[in-house]
Amino acid sequence: MDRIARCFIEQIIQGKQEEIGRTENARTMSVDDAKEAEGAMISRYDTFLEEAQYLAGGQSKRLAISLDVVVALQSLLVKNPNTASLAVVGSVVTATHFSTNECKKYLMVMDGAGGDRFVDPRDGVEILSLSILSPLGRCMFEQEEGDTFTFPDVKNEWEITEIL
Repeated sequence: MDRIARCFIEQIIQGKQEEIGRTENARTMSVDDAKEAEGAMISRYDTFLEEAQYLAGGQSKRLAISLDVVVALQSLLVKNPNTASLAVVGSVVTATHFSTNECKKYLMVMDGAGGDRFVDPRDGVEILSLSILSPLGRCMFEQEEGDTFTFPDVKNEWEITEIL
């Protein structure tokens, strides 16, 4: 795995771990609110207990998803060297537009970890973390250098010029 990709994945992990901390705090507050509202409803409009329980449940689901994403990201740091020539999770992919020669860089990540932006310190070009389940991610996933793809919405042809 490319040193820069490793650095960016570590930054995403750190951001997800901060999100986990905030989610744990929110879940704890929701559970505490539900405990305070125990007992019979005061009126038919008293839904505080039910709302607090739903919120705690939602926070628990969000926490589980975030924990799964962190585990998956950490596994990327031990990338299989046999996939180095393919655009897979953990690869930094450079795509060049055929007619304009515009270059864009993407860090391929799993679902739930995309959307972050970084700057490549080697050349100052912005790198977008891109989920392999996004429309563009699906176009590039498991492609090799020299392969071309057409992004459905833009209908312009791009070439994968580098995979790190």
